[in-house]
Amino acid sequence: MKYKISNNPLILREYGRNIQAMVEYAKTIEDRQKRNKLAYEIVQIMSNLNPQLKEIPDYKQKLWDHLFIISGFDLDVDAPYPMPEPEAILGRPTEKMPYYTGRPRYRQYGWNVELMIQEAIKMPEGPQKDAYINQIANTMKMFLRSMDRETTPEEVIAEHINEISKGKLHVSGENLTFTKSTLNYKHSRPTNGHSNNNNKKSRKKKSHKNRRKRY
Repeated sequence: MKYKISNNPLILREYGRNIQAMVEYAKTIEDRQKRNKLAYEIVQIMSNLNPQLKEIPDYKQKLWDHLFIISGFDLDVDAPYPMPEPEAILGRPTEKMPYYTGRPRYRQYGWNVELMIQEAIKMPEGPQKDAYINQIANTMKMFLRSMDRETTPEEVIAEHINEISKGKLHVSGENLTFTKSTLNYKHSRPTNGHSNNNNKKSRKKKSHKNRRKRY
């Protein structure tokens, strides 16, 4: 009996060992026409196994890239897309991502909001910039509501945006518009444990009534 532990390690686990075995078998077929036909069938099976890939653009090319990766870039077929370079797929990035040190001006918003504001400064004046600033304000409002702050005036958020931008953005509370989802956002955590205590009391009452019925 052949155990899976004795097989070669899986290259892409989301497709399983059967797909990998089919790809290895396709590499042994000498007839190019039959090999091409089997490669297309394997790609179709891969698409059925991972239907979520259809939500991304160029998902068909992604499937063929996965096929070549599983084959170890050693499958000679007439694919609709060129075989990717192994270095482009498996190579490590040479540049390190910058890591932001220090503390943001307002810790409740974090670094992402400050980076969004910096991008807004670079944008030209117009409706697109105004819509982007409104999106930033909605994000800030949501963060404040998640901290159990029920009411935060629009003027305060506008003042924070102007301060973070060091005066490069001239935002007023009258020009900000907030979506209903942001205004209705409430923190789901129970306050002071009152709801948990009420649930426990109701459970005790129900169990006590059930005991009376039994006797």
